[in-house]
Amino acid sequence: RSSDLTSAIFNAALLRLGLTCSHSRMPTPSLPSSAVFRVLLLSLTFCASVACGNMALRHAELAFAQVLYTASPLVTMGLSHVLLQGPGYGPLEYVAMLPVCLGASLSVLGEVHFNPKGCLFICITMILS
Repeated sequence: RSSDLTSAIFNAALLRLGLTCSHSRMPTPSLPSSAVFRVLLLSLTFCASVACGNMALRHAELAFAQVLYTASPLVTMGLSHVLLQGPGYGPLEYVAMLPVCLGASLSVLGEVHFNPKGCLFICITMILS
């Protein structure tokens, strides 16, 4: 809606100009450059995830996207195993994900309005989020 967009732009302008209401003027703490870099990286990842999710919903149906999103815990488990290189999850947790992923894959195979571009954006969204 246009009123939400107007409100967001107005609030951003007030923040930019420093015209916000605050009861006390406390100095803002400075962050170390490594923390700023991590926050920036997290922000960019979040923005990319939202953008890919919107593109996925543009090319694929919502029900199809929700079925694929049921497999996102398996993606999280795999990424934590690869990126964190710790003990990770046990074999029982991976076995518990098999029925969920099998059901999602059978549903994808039976999708009437399958769009490969939408499926790709959904998979990218699952990896980013």
